[in-house]
Amino acid sequence: MKLFVFLTIFLALFAIGSSSLAQYGKKPSGAPGYCWSQDSGPLENGERKDYKDRCSRFICKSDTSITLEGCGSIAPKGSDVDYSKSFPECCPHPI
Repeated sequence: MKLFVFLTIFLALFAIGSSSLAQYGKKPSGAPGYCWSQDSGPLENGERKDYKDRCSRFICKSDTSITLEGCGSIAPKGSDVDYSKSFPECCPHPI
């Protein structure tokens, strides 16, 4: 029973969020007001940049960290990512 409750809560946490988040580290010699990662390159404070190869978006935070916003971990059955569109329109949608 405990395992069932644990698995239910665990799966619910993934289903609740509409996006997945990942933090990138600060640029070692970062300039004030800028963020940097190997994947995004330089970004200005508050700037958003699409990551088209992964249907997600980089967001530069005021503390020079970068948040990667994505579609989430659960896709509707029978739908695919549309890489020709920008985020979040590229995310899978119910048919």
